[in-house]
Amino acid sequence: MTYLPPPLPETAAPARRTLGLAIAVGSAVAIVCAFVVGLIGGATNTQFTFAAILLGVFVGQAVRRIRRDTQAAIAAGLISLVGSALASLIALTMRLVRAVHIPLSIVLAHMPRVISAMPHVIGGFGFLSWALAAYAGWVSVGGPRIQRARMRAETAAVGYGQTDGPDQQPGGSPAAQPDHSGSGFTVPPDQAPGFGPTQMPDG
Repeated sequence: MTYLPPPLPETAAPARRTLGLAIAVGSAVAIVCAFVVGLIGGATNTQFTFAAILLGVFVGQAVRRIRRDTQAAIAAGLISLVGSALASLIALTMRLVRAVHIPLSIVLAHMPRVISAMPHVIGGFGFLSWALAAYAGWVSVGGPRIQRARMRAETAAVGYGQTDGPDQQPGGSPAAQPDHSGSGFTVPPDQAPGFGPTQMPDG
């Protein structure tokens, strides 16, 4: 008898990391970056567009390490947008405490009024920084690359479908064609023209 070794155990495929993990990691990075950017902006009374872009890049790179699909890119853009808005809110809080000399406890107690006044304080430049942060987060995950890859896949699928003509099978080999070379009927063997047993060729 031939010895057959036992089959090797199948290797389990690596589980795909969930979108929730990517959002959690990106949110943690966004909060840390928002506090750093907000404290620096509040201390210097300056809005930094470059800092908002860096926030988006850091968030995007953190999400990219976990997932690189379209959903992850959109999530990174939204998280970067919220992180940049949080940085502006922290900077405005620091300005009220340092410049206006309002105690931090009072500012925190009236946070809804601070948030409502934030659009007038940051102006259009602040909203531009938010948009740049969101775009940087989306691009860092690979937004344009994902769209180009999808377009290439769709183009390849359409091109493959056009090569299969009516006379070709899906695999590219020509389909079998009916044989029209004959007259359409078959003569029985006993009626075929020829020399029978009683026929002789004319000498």
